Amino acid sequence: MPPVLSRGPHSPAQQPSYPCYCVKVKDVILMVELEPHDTLKRKGALVMYEPGMVVIFVSHQWLSLWHPDPSMLQFRVLQNYLVNAMKGQVKTETYWMSFLYFHRDEAMDPAFMENAYIWYDYFSVPQGVARHCPVDTNSSIHSAVDTNSSLDSQFDFLNAVQSIPIYVSMCKWFFVLCPSMKHENGQFCDFLSWSRRGWCQVEEITRRLSHFTEMVVIVTGDEQAVLHDSQDYLSHPVGTLDFACCQMKHMKDGQSIPCDKVLVSEVIQGLLGRLVDEKSLKAEDTFHFRLVKSLSPSLLSDLPDVRPCASMGNADAFLSDFRFSRPSISFFCAAQECPERPSYAAQAGDPGWGPLFWAALKQDLDVIKELVRRGHDVDERSREKAVGVLVDRGSTPLLVAAMLSGNGLSVRTLLDLKADHSITNQSGLAPLGASCIGGHSKNTMVLLEWGADIGASQDDMDGQALLMASSFSRTNVCRVLVESKADIDATNIWGATALHAASMGGDMVNLKYLLDHKADVEKQHLPRTTFAKVGYFAVNTLLAAGLQKQALQGIGHAHLGSSLLSAALHGHTHCVTELLLRRADLNVRNNNGKSAQELAELRSHMTALDLLRTWRPPPPRKGSFFADPIFV
Repeated sequence: MPPVLSRGPHSPAQQPSYPCYCVKVKDVILMVELEPHDTLKRKGALVMYEPGMVVIFVSHQWLSLWHPDPSMLQFRVLQNYLVNAMKGQVKTETYWMSFLYFHRDEAMDPAFMENAYIWYDYFSVPQGVARHCPVDTNSSIHSAVDTNSSLDSQFDFLNAVQSIPIYVSMCKWFFVLCPSMKHENGQFCDFLSWSRRGWCQVEEITRRLSHFTEMVVIVTGDEQAVLHDSQDYLSHPVGTLDFACCQMKHMKDGQSIPCDKVLVSEVIQGLLGRLVDEKSLKAEDTFHFRLVKSLSPSLLSDLPDVRPCASMGNADAFLSDFRFSRPSISFFCAAQECPERPSYAAQAGDPGWGPLFWAALKQDLDVIKELVRRGHDVDERSREKAVGVLVDRGSTPLLVAAMLSGNGLSVRTLLDLKADHSITNQSGLAPLGASCIGGHSKNTMVLLEWGADIGASQDDMDGQALLMASSFSRTNVCRVLVESKADIDATNIWGATALHAASMGGDMVNLKYLLDHKADVEKQHLPRTTFAKVGYFAVNTLLAAGLQKQALQGIGHAHLGSSLLSAALHGHTHCVTELLLRRADLNVRNNNGKSAQELAELRSHMTALDLLRTWRPPPPRKGSFFADPIFV
């Protein structure tokens, strides 16, 4: 049985600048319309946070520029999920990818929900005239409202936004509400689009750095939710993501409005400063402290008004700043002709990352060079697993930099210093595969330039780089690999291809790209090795015996079938549509004899099921390769 998660309280070191307001789960379930913060506050429906309260932080993508959910379709999914979870009709377990790649196996105990509270931006943060309005008393935006109340609302809004990191630290659970929906502009919204929204990733960065090792709950349907481990907060710097103000070209009603990135920069710098202060006090927090300091340049890249980073370029200042004590010298046998190299005593909770790991993450190129000159091993291996960043033991500074830092400079510098790009860690992961997991295309290009084998196994499942990138929805890396002549239909020992991975993950952009580049739409997911065949037999034996573990369903049912079966099992209706348009066989069955319709029904993906039941192949149309789909 997986461990059942029931989290204890988190105690924020600071109080928010604006109180943390939330609504009882029971009241959330009864809502018939979404009302803003000020309205609910006047009605007395908001509850101010007190220590000991169980609060769920709900992060979600707005479906309109001016309202989070005009038709309340997204919010209704949350309501239904809460009801079903409390009735015991929903099992919230580890997502198949976190189970397979990161060996996480946990389940959520829904018993806490009955007396829990919900934090949701629209009713927890003051809205009114504050959202996307400049603080300017001469602006015509205030002509119809009281200036003082407008300013009060604006300052409350700013104080609440700057308090988001503290709100997250107060909450015991972090939900991502991302059912498949259409934005008012026609764009498709799901987990992947959520991960590309600037404010959503601010919340995710806060969650990850505050709670560190805890998984998020991804809610995709009335009865569908999984626990998921994600590295996306390191893959997409917030400054490069989508903000509504930028989409509006920083104009509203003819008035200039400030860019949200200015506020985001303040929020993230405040969070990083607070965490550094907190984590510097305890020896057991040393790894977390160093992680925050080293990742700060990456997290703040492409944001305005970033304060200069201390100790850049100075090795001694760097060692002091990162709390490395005076090094002891490890002497090696003279007959082995090994140089003397500095070693540092491991701190509690430290996976054995020496200074070179942290200099590489910080992208301090001068310090990297100086440390190697002083005798630090450029291919030093970590001694333990770094759980918070999903890096296994036996990793090198090059592998860690390839996965966690994105501009290619640290990777190139380490390679210039003769780092070995073929070294793998305990999971079989090589630096090229690490760059694919991290989604850092510049690192991928540098490693390929230095001769990394594009066809080599990148993990203990014999998956090549393209499959790794597709499994983590790294379309930018997939493009680099395909353009570099990666085998688009290469399989791992389980028989999975990059197209299978895109279908399982619901990555429509990558799925289209792979199909456009001749990925085999009918290629079957068949195991290549005796070990994999035995593994599939064991999984499917458990499923046949009635085991309902979601991760095993994801592995057992969708595997041994086509990409269409993978998309149907996971309810990715948009991917199902695209695969059918590309002439995927609607009648194909997996090794258990299940069709796409049966797999969609197994998980209660009703939209996908309706599509599969009513689909009719479109007739070829002159002058167009594909016709519009026909539904009956």
